[in-house]
Amino acid sequence: MKNSAQKRILLAEDSRSQAKILAETLEGDGYVVTLAEDGLAGLYKLMETKPQLVISDVWMPRMNGYEFCRTLKNDQDLRNIPVILLTSMSDVEDIVKGLEAGADYYITKPYDKNILLAKVATILSGAVPASTGDARMPVEIKTNGKAHSVLLEPQKVVNFLLSTYENLLSQNRDLTQTKIELKKLNDHLEERVREKTGHLEKEIAERKKIQDALTESERRYRGIFENAVEGIFQSTPEGRFVNMNPAYVRMLGYKSLQEMLEGIDDISTQYYVDPGDRDHFMEVLELQGIIREFEARVYKKDGSIIWTSVNARAVKDRKGDILYYEGIVEDITESKKTEDALKKSFEHLRKTLDGTVKALATTIEMRDPYTAGHQRRVAQLACAITKEMGFPEDALEGMQVMGFLHDIGKIVVPAEILSKPGALNDLEFNMIKAHAQVGYNILKGIEFPWPVNDVVLQHHERLNGSGYPQGLMKENIIIEARVLAVADVVESMASHRPYRPALGIDKALEEIAQKRGILYDEDVVDACVKLFAERSFKLE
Repeated sequence: MKNSAQKRILLAEDSRSQAKILAETLEGDGYVVTLAEDGLAGLYKLMETKPQLVISDVWMPRMNGYEFCRTLKNDQDLRNIPVILLTSMSDVEDIVKGLEAGADYYITKPYDKNILLAKVATILSGAVPASTGDARMPVEIKTNGKAHSVLLEPQKVVNFLLSTYENLLSQNRDLTQTKIELKKLNDHLEERVREKTGHLEKEIAERKKIQDALTESERRYRGIFENAVEGIFQSTPEGRFVNMNPAYVRMLGYKSLQEMLEGIDDISTQYYVDPGDRDHFMEVLELQGIIREFEARVYKKDGSIIWTSVNARAVKDRKGDILYYEGIVEDITESKKTEDALKKSFEHLRKTLDGTVKALATTIEMRDPYTAGHQRRVAQLACAITKEMGFPEDALEGMQVMGFLHDIGKIVVPAEILSKPGALNDLEFNMIKAHAQVGYNILKGIEFPWPVNDVVLQHHERLNGSGYPQGLMKENIIIEARVLAVADVVESMASHRPYRPALGIDKALEEIAQKRGILYDEDVVDACVKLFAERSFKLE
């Protein structure tokens, strides 16, 4: 063609062989062809080449022909470039999908070379407009199993229908078949309209169903609000109640909601006994949006005080500003009284236990005056090691009891053996060794909140199994017994004994360091050495 030499065409085709054949066909007719391996590459080359026509395959990697066409048509500077889609499909929905993407024409593979060149020449001559700019008409279609509305320009529909006619001719289909296909398209569109009408009717029915459900939910909520045993409230950030259910009104001693609203206009001073509780309540809600089991003392109408527990949340607008607080309130006054009584009873029991333990320790020391204070100092060091190792506070209390009672079994050992200045014979030493089992037997009937019995039994066990009375090894010895073993050895070596003078702390620490991991637990030894070396700990 004479006028085709200056016409530029962009061809997007991922098949190299098909791209080459089509490019040679177009270039043989005088067109300038730029190749792109897919839609994404085509977008970049559009800006460089400024083509008068785009021919694109449909199925390509990265960006397919539909996406490529849709992106091109959404660009103000590129939307007027006509687009021909090359597709191996002739299904109505695929054709309409091309319409939806914004394509102007399509040609079905395999295509006739003469028809293709004729179509290209007609388009580039301007004989057939790609877009008229007429108002689009809504058409309901279904693609990929999903129904949605598509706005199509009448000229685009005409162009695609003409393309359908031409493609049918190129595949030797007669005019009757063309009419059938056109009728199928028309029937397809009419079916979508009917589906849309049915969908709208169904949507209206669903909305009515939802509205009825909301009405029923509101009715049930109102019933819960009015009849709940717990108090329910709403209050403003400024400090006023705005709503309260009957249970809460009665809890505070008012006759009606109106009386309560008129009686409390400043929650901080008229409701909370401690205004600081109100500040803490708001601070938590502002930071977390919710608060659970918040306990506070509040005033009733007659000035009496009750304890309350609140679960509440902050209700916010779309900007994140708090509109109001709402929550559930429970009167826990009686449970608080019971809790206080239990605390007093518990403290009394603790004092009784502490006194009993110290009395038992004193009894042992009276029989063995040479080791007076041994139990107390072992307990002191064992507690310090336990704390250094990061045990909880409750474990320290248990360790103190264990330290005071660890030698209680010596109560059955004759006093002359305990205070003998010379070396013990085998019989005497075996009597001494029996104190661990005897101590366990004495205490096993008492239910301590800590493993006191086991520690008394195991505090002379050693990691390598050389200890007594059971010859336990490593992890079979509970950690509390391993702590007490180190504390017992250090205190014994550092203190005076009837059969030898005091060896001193340095000698004691050297002993446990040398036997670390052999007789004594590594972590316990490290904690003990650190106490004396870095914490300036002293036995008192």
